[in-house]
Amino acid sequence: MKPISGLPDDVISDVIEAVRDVLDDVNVEKFCIGITNDAERRRSELDADGIVSLYRTYRPKNSKDIEVSLIEIFGKDPKFSKKAKHEDGELSPDEVHYVYIAVWLKI
Repeated sequence: MKPISGLPDDVISDVIEAVRDVLDDVNVEKFCIGITNDAERRRSELDADGIVSLYRTYRPKNSKDIEVSLIEIFGKDPKFSKKAKHEDGELSPDEVHYVYIAVWLKI
């Protein structure tokens, strides 16, 4: 899947649909949502089985808005894990940011 780009208000419904598509997989045991500039590194740090970059932007506020919206929508799901806490630092406008969903699969 190619990450979605655009203003949060214009693309949030597409991003939500992308999350639902990932969660429709019956093998997903748990998941988390977060922001990164390197999806593969983040997957490794989380020791997740997979990661999908959902949204792509250079604007830190846009990535944060999408992340917050997704956590508000999916955060009460019993499979949701808070494990995704990203580094507490400023998101640089000089690099691309991805809002991701990381998944752990049933064994």
